[in-house]
Amino acid sequence: AGRGRRRGAKVPRVRASVMLDGGSAGGAETSRAARLAYLSAELGPDEVDLAEIEDPTPVEEIAAYEALEFAPEGSGPELVESGFTALGGVLPVNPSGGALCHGLSRGAGGIRQLVELSLQLRDRAERRQVPGARVGLSLCGGPASPTGPTGLTIVTT
Repeated sequence: AGRGRRRGAKVPRVRASVMLDGGSAGGAETSRAARLAYLSAELGPDEVDLAEIEDPTPVEEIAAYEALEFAPEGSGPELVESGFTALGGVLPVNPSGGALCHGLSRGAGGIRQLVELSLQLRDRAERRQVPGARVGLSLCGGPASPTGPTGLTIVTT
């Protein structure tokens, strides 16, 4: 990391990482993980520039938006319809393509998400680049895994 900084390279770093054991229903567990991560990172949901989330179904993806406080409860569908989460929107979600592109790779999905955030924050994501991205969020599990663990990581430059 030191050599990259000397050369002026953007070096992403983990600002917060939370892992919960799945002790409560998916949305509640995700909300709890988000609150803990935002507090630890000293950031709020409005400061996230892009997110990579586990999205096996549209319903679970929308539930994650609400649990992550990107949208008030019950207004997740409007968030999607407005283009807010699209590449080029206010908060692009899954610019990598998510599960539709990569499949649902439980376990390995978190690593893939962190690689994508690293590429984005270093301005190396090519055609899917989110311009000016400085804060990225990764969510594994969450509403997509109602009884399993939830992992949430916030990465910044």
